[in-house]
Amino acid sequence: MVSRISVRTVNESDDLRSRIEAQIAANRHRRRHTHAQRPATPRDDTVQLSDDTVQLSAVAPPPRPSPMDETQIIEAIPPDERGEIPPPPRRRRRRRQFAFPIRLLVLLAVTALLAVGLRAFVVEPFWIPSESMEPTLHGCSGCDNDRLLVDRLSYHLHAVHRGDVVVFHRPPGLEAAEKVLIKRVIGLPGETVSGHDGKVWIGSRPLEESYVNRACHGTADFSPVTVPSGRYFVMGDNRCDSTDSRFFGAIPGSSIIGRAFLIIWPLSRVHWL
Repeated sequence: MVSRISVRTVNESDDLRSRIEAQIAANRHRRRHTHAQRPATPRDDTVQLSDDTVQLSAVAPPPRPSPMDETQIIEAIPPDERGEIPPPPRRRRRRRQFAFPIRLLVLLAVTALLAVGLRAFVVEPFWIPSESMEPTLHGCSGCDNDRLLVDRLSYHLHAVHRGDVVVFHRPPGLEAAEKVLIKRVIGLPGETVSGHDGKVWIGSRPLEESYVNRACHGTADFSPVTVPSGRYFVMGDNRCDSTDSRFFGAIPGSSIIGRAFLIIWPLSRVHWL
């Protein structure tokens, strides 16, 4: 019935509400008793005051103004006293025309910055260029080489673990077409790594390696190597076709780019490492 009124303060709201309610109540009272009133016709009344009688002639009451309804009452109050907030000005069409392109450019710029930041500091995609990690990672000639994601952040938070598949820069002096290699961590700093009886040994303990390519029938013998501090002994899962630490020695931890953790392509081979 009465439109909603926004008020600025509690005192103004109470005062405004009291004025409106009083006016509405008065209007309803007038309407209710309009038909019950007697017509304004001349009449003679007598009033007895002590011993004298005074003759009074009734006079017709002055015409009353027509009552105002609720809407007229509200409209009669100035907008600033009603506490109404004026509507915001209409924006020009030119601003609307340029708003969407600007937002799109900002979104593209933020996306590009996030992509660059993620690739530089968190996650980077790589592809497998060789067969040295078969069958864990496909990189054979004529097949659809695996694409994977490499975590560049985790080794800033914890140490390198045995069994991690790591991506690292090519060791100096190694003749290889690829600038970045991928192998599995076998020996940690301070450990002695050797190969005999078809297995890899850490000190006097043989490693259980279910990931080694079965076509290689284990690992060929190699002399014991003590891994220097800050370095890691890495080997490919395809032991019979892998150029690794048996040839170029243990790699420094500073050359490790990150840990491979997920194959993302082809879709048929998507899985965690």
